[in-house]
Amino acid sequence: MTCISARAPNTVPASRREGTPRTGLPVDRDRGDWRLLGSCRNVESSLFFSPEGERGRDRARREAHAKRVCQDCPVLTECREYALAVAEPYGTWGGMSENDRRRHLRRQATRGAGRRPS
Repeated sequence: MTCISARAPNTVPASRREGTPRTGLPVDRDRGDWRLLGSCRNVESSLFFSPEGERGRDRARREAHAKRVCQDCPVLTECREYALAVAEPYGTWGGMSENDRRRHLRRQATRGAGRRPS
């Protein structure tokens, strides 16, 4: 059996420490614990991930609803940064749909390609 040691709560910087809504125990956002604080935590995952063959108005309506859940989420930034960093291919993350993230990453790549080395 392997034991994974967790960082002691007092080693987490106060600026990154927060109590979970259910337990009040400290959460270290830098270690990915931010997921425990998400507004989506108690929402059916099917709201954030499209079923096979979903198109048009149905998809737009579901994505808009998912984005409303994300809108006031206390960890929206961490979630969005994670999805962009790993190029998450599916679902709504950090208030961005799959298409939103693809457009964002394309714009970033275009901006980066247009820069000349110093």
